Amino acid sequence: MSESLFSHDPTAARTLDAESLYSAAEAKAAFDDDEHEADGIGLVLTRHDQLLVCEFGDAWTDDGVATPVAEILTGLGRTVVERTSDDGLRAFYRGSLPEPVRGGEPIVVDLVATETVYPFRLFDSGWVPLTGKRAPNAPTTIQPVDPHALSGLLRKID
Repeated sequence: MSESLFSHDPTAARTLDAESLYSAAEAKAAFDDDEHEADGIGLVLTRHDQLLVCEFGDAWTDDGVATPVAEILTGLGRTVVERTSDDGLRAFYRGSLPEPVRGGEPIVVDLVATETVYPFRLFDSGWVPLTGKRAPNAPTTIQPVDPHALSGLLRKID
């Protein structure tokens, strides 16, 4: 998997930045500000949060989201999508992975399409950095994941 998919090492010690945002209201304002990148903002998910994150590396082409990535996202349902700092994308869904993988380690695979490999990660617990770079025409609210599409995707991965 591509190391560049993640903006930092979540196990590394971090220092507190006195200029960083401290409240949820400040974080939301920075995320909603289309003129500024929300660099450094993130959240920690637990298995109880009912938030599913789907990340792809190298997902953007000159024409927008790469077709194989768009097909998976369309199947799971239209929702909030943001562009990551390395031309990846991150989609947020209401929902979670099914037991026994719920709240566990991320599901990590490489989606191979034609001559391109898209690193793919699906998880419902852990650190999630936010960029604030919303994808054009993506919904502004987090939508539920289609449970049937999620089950079908997990069967293909397994």
